[in-house]
Amino acid sequence: MGRVLPLFVVLLLASLGAGLGAPPKPSGAPPKPSGAPPKSSGLPKLGIVSAIGDKFYVSKFGLGVFGNEVTEMAIAAWGIDEMMTAKLRAALASRFDVRPVTYKRAAFAAFPDRSGFLAQYFNPELVQTAVSPQGLDAYLVVVKSERSYGPRSSYGTSNQLVHGLGSAGPNTDSDPTVFVHAYYNLVLVDGRDFKVKSQAGSEIPGPRKYFWAPDFMSSPVREGGASLRPKSLDAAANAQIKGIVVELIDKSLPPTLGKLLQ
Repeated sequence: MGRVLPLFVVLLLASLGAGLGAPPKPSGAPPKPSGAPPKSSGLPKLGIVSAIGDKFYVSKFGLGVFGNEVTEMAIAAWGIDEMMTAKLRAALASRFDVRPVTYKRAAFAAFPDRSGFLAQYFNPELVQTAVSPQGLDAYLVVVKSERSYGPRSSYGTSNQLVHGLGSAGPNTDSDPTVFVHAYYNLVLVDGRDFKVKSQAGSEIPGPRKYFWAPDFMSSPVREGGASLRPKSLDAAANAQIKGIVVELIDKSLPPTLGKLLQ
């Protein structure tokens, strides 16, 4: 019995020693610190600023200046700017390192007046004062553009301007023709000197309706009846018009972006 106990103790100690053993050797590379900056892709850094989705302009035009009406409908709930940013980010991912930015949306969405000095005369230095962070290689700004139409058809002598996202038609019940439009400019601004590198106006390429005359309203536009004129200024109640606006952007963005980068 006296020999059995020491033998048992020896075996027990041996098993414990095998279980504890030496600490395992680390495998693979050591983990990176949690605060390590992301690795640069080597592509030019780009920020996207979209400011076209705050308002929908409902324009009605009469034979004289006193028959003209323009009503504004708040449409931020449609998420147009967020949609535009996401589409541009996906389209440009192979050419740019797209970085998130914050910006004063109202400053980019505002129009100085309705005299014609509108978005196509966008001041690129606004990027320097109303966008953060600074120091990216370039900034792609989406702003409202304008188109003029008339005097033709039932609009008589009208030479009024329409701009941004909206609908336009005669201020009369005798002609129900209404156009929904999506007019915007893509402006690429250098992030160092804040000068415009290139710009392009929204367009859906295609044949003109009449080969001897320009279209009544330039693309992107959808022509339809009175149902295309909002009967309510509640954005949530205008799902049909929102759908048309989204469709016009979907069709116009690829060719417009192609013009910008050519």
